[in-house]
Amino acid sequence: QENPEQDEWHEIVEDSEGRETFMKFKPVVVSGSCLHCHGDPEDAPEKIIEIYGANNGFYRSVGEVIGVVSVALPVDINLLKIKEVAITVFMTVIPSFIFLFAIISVFFNRVISQNLKYILKVFRKSLRDERGRQLLEESQSLDEIEELNEAAVTIAEHLQKNRSTLERYAHQLYQSKELLQSVFDGISDPVVLLSRAGTLKIVNKAFLQSYGLDLEMSIDSNIYDLPTSHICPIVICRDVFENIGDAPVSREVTLATGEIYQLFFYPVTDEQSKTSNIVCYMKDITEEKQLELKIQHTEKIVSMGQVAAGVAHEINNPLGVILCHIDFVRDDENLSEESKSDLAIIEKHVGNCKRIIADLLRFSRPTSESKEEYSLNDLVGEVVGMVIGQFDTKKIDITTELAPNIPSISMDVDRFKQVVLNLLLNSGHAIAENGHIVLRTYLGMGEECIVLEVEDDGGGIHPDLEEKIFEPFFTTKEPGEGTGLGLSVSYGIISNHGGTIQLERRDNDQTCFVIRIPMEENLND
Repeated sequence: QENPEQDEWHEIVEDSEGRETFMKFKPVVVSGSCLHCHGDPEDAPEKIIEIYGANNGFYRSVGEVIGVVSVALPVDINLLKIKEVAITVFMTVIPSFIFLFAIISVFFNRVISQNLKYILKVFRKSLRDERGRQLLEESQSLDEIEELNEAAVTIAEHLQKNRSTLERYAHQLYQSKELLQSVFDGISDPVVLLSRAGTLKIVNKAFLQSYGLDLEMSIDSNIYDLPTSHICPIVICRDVFENIGDAPVSREVTLATGEIYQLFFYPVTDEQSKTSNIVCYMKDITEEKQLELKIQHTEKIVSMGQVAAGVAHEINNPLGVILCHIDFVRDDENLSEESKSDLAIIEKHVGNCKRIIADLLRFSRPTSESKEEYSLNDLVGEVVGMVIGQFDTKKIDITTELAPNIPSISMDVDRFKQVVLNLLLNSGHAIAENGHIVLRTYLGMGEECIVLEVEDDGGGIHPDLEEKIFEPFFTTKEPGEGTGLGLSVSYGIISNHGGTIQLERRDNDQTCFVIRIPMEENLND
């Protein structure tokens, strides 16, 4: 520390007993690579901290002397041995050595010298920097051994410099990898980097959490062989990996569970402009698709409502005229019984037309709502009481499973009764006779909404028709038995209450309409 200009120290010293010892010391100096383990404890490998702790051996700086390497040789003992050996050598070996030296000298130039010149020629070609040119100029006054020694030292310096450079690049590469991983993990949707064969290179946390995997299990594994908790949409797109070019590819995938994913594949090209890896981004668009369908359905209802209103007004007036003239004709004393029967039939069908028009007008014009706090359980009981006699004649059993903890909610009682009654009548029509209907209420979604279910065993609705049941004028009944407006009107009433109505298919082909009314909506009301 006191003599920083010296890189070593050696001297023969004498101890207290007068014995001479050759001592040589060389300092141990901290280099940049040492700081990986001896700099800031937070940057040190976890294993170092685990073994040695975080208190000692840290916060070193480049150039700091932290110790010495020492060599000690007793001089007197070794000099005595040297003297004995020297005398022996001088008496027995020197003459032989002189003879061997003469022979070696003859072959040295032919064997060793030529090889040294060849090695030096290789070194001169390798050392093309400033240090190499300097060595080439100095070699004019050096023999082969000296020049070879200088070249070896120069190469060692180059190796040390290259090692430091490689360590710096390795550290930068490690930081870049961590930065890239943090970017991937910051994306909330699953993102992976795969080879064209499907081998996972990088995965983000969203991917691991979605499929119940850990990082060590996933990296360098093939995505087609991963033990995922449910199917990954990428597995369905094997043809994309086989045929992808240099342009991004997107694909929409629907899983057997009904989930819909939008997948984006971005090719990563190598130096030869060939696609070696692929970045895949997966986005769950199931809710977006459902919302899109709801918007389309709402737009269709609005447009049909506007048309229905116009048609209803145009037809309603002629129907009124027909009914008026029926009254005039019926008063004729000369009218036969057969004609009176015909007039009754005409009046009946005109009445049906006016009822259909009234439904159209109710569908197209939202009436003013008069909401009040009312018990959903009481409402269900009242509607069931209205139809129980009619259903008994058809041998249709109605069962109610009403949860006792259902609170009163703000509703338009008459319109809500219209919804429940319509669902009951539809179930009765689907059963015809000898069937069973269940009405149940309960709190759902963590008690954030009230749920009403109307379930029947009438055989269900064909899957191809499920998307159309809430459309205006769509009906599965025979002509003259329904207007196709009941479920559309019910859909609008429930929507006005801030809720949803959905068709769900249950076991044994049972049909269940599920109404959900959020509690928050009622609190706001």
